[in-house]
Amino acid sequence: MASLLVTIGPQDIDPIVASWSGRVTAGGGSIPTLTTLEALTDFTYGLKADNIFTKMISVNAFVPDSLIASITPVIQTSGSSVWTNNNFVSADLTVNGLLGNGSNKWLDTGVNVSTAYGNDTSAGLSVYESTTTVSNVCAIGAAANSSTTGLELFTNSFGGAILFDCWNNSNSTGRLATSVPTASGFTSGNRTAANDFRTYFGNSNIPFAQQGIQATTGNSHSDTNFTIGCFVDHVTTGNFFFSNRRMSFAAIHTGLTSTECNNFFNRVQTLRQAFRGGFS
Repeated sequence: MASLLVTIGPQDIDPIVASWSGRVTAGGGSIPTLTTLEALTDFTYGLKADNIFTKMISVNAFVPDSLIASITPVIQTSGSSVWTNNNFVSADLTVNGLLGNGSNKWLDTGVNVSTAYGNDTSAGLSVYESTTTVSNVCAIGAAANSSTTGLELFTNSFGGAILFDCWNNSNSTGRLATSVPTASGFTSGNRTAANDFRTYFGNSNIPFAQQGIQATTGNSHSDTNFTIGCFVDHVTTGNFFFSNRRMSFAAIHTGLTSTECNNFFNRVQTLRQAFRGGFS
């Protein structure tokens, strides 16, 4: 009787992740490791199971394989297939993420606000990063100018606060400022309705929780023709605020509810642990 040979291979790779790997190599990077592909597959399958995958616009896990891989978003429904690198070098990348310098290193996601968002009542930005003492650190965002309109997430602004600007840079029309623990972790700002702005924070030691809520109706704006930067406040007038933090995850998405954001946080934590790095 002939023997039956069964070969057990790696798990099926999500087509989304396979496409990401192709964009990495097309951008000049080496083929990502199987460990990375499987970790990202678990992550994307998890987002689908949580019914939040369709809310993702451009998601970057800053994988440790190579600089090219680290700036190639694993989920890309809008924006650049590889985020445009401004001054980062390979030495800036470790298993813990990509390190900014607070002066001239940043990434252009290519996500144009007017293209990515169908309306101005749903928007969200999330990052996972290390702490520093520097204030006015814009993790991710953009603005039409420095005083009127923007979509920005500042993670250490005005004495250690989360600052989430959504559509109008005014306390009464779309700015939410809340205190944040002075720790590395996951920070997320979300607008799910015209009068619902919320920020969240969590890490492996501090339970995920809502940090603040604002119910004031925010104004829409007339100028949305700008793109979102990472590690920088990508203001078209050139009034930049650069980050000097080490970032291990960044995402541009539509607004997440509290439950959705909690699920998202858990998926990001699992992903960083799979890479044996980040701030888990």
